[in-house]
Amino acid sequence: MSELKRVNGDLGVQSGYIATNAKELQALKQVGDRNYFDFHIERTGKPQRVGDISILLKKTDPKHNKYTVDVAGRRQADREEEKNINEPVQFYLAKTRMPLEIVVNEVQKEYIIGYFRRPRNWCGAATEVSRARGML
Repeated sequence: MSELKRVNGDLGVQSGYIATNAKELQALKQVGDRNYFDFHIERTGKPQRVGDISILLKKTDPKHNKYTVDVAGRRQADREEEKNINEPVQFYLAKTRMPLEIVVNEVQKEYIIGYFRRPRNWCGAATEVSRARGML
């Protein structure tokens, strides 16, 4: 855990520790306070399910390590524009008090790799919202 960095997310909420590689992600999983879902999202034009949410990769910029995604189930705008790697992207779903977040560790021309994390006691409200929007 000493290698991990504490960060604030884009909502200004303390994000906790951020893993930047598989070894650090395994250390976070062992803490056990959150559920982690690894993802490899390709730019297919269709949302891809990750745990209890859906992510649609809109564009990538590997040269500058930036990407744009749509996340299903958000209260506000679904699009996250020009995010950097290892930057926590936080969002709330209907009736949730703690933010959920995704972290992207690698950006390539046609895909991104990272993880989604949510509180261990989360109720899964994303499934209802995503189905209502036709993203699951």
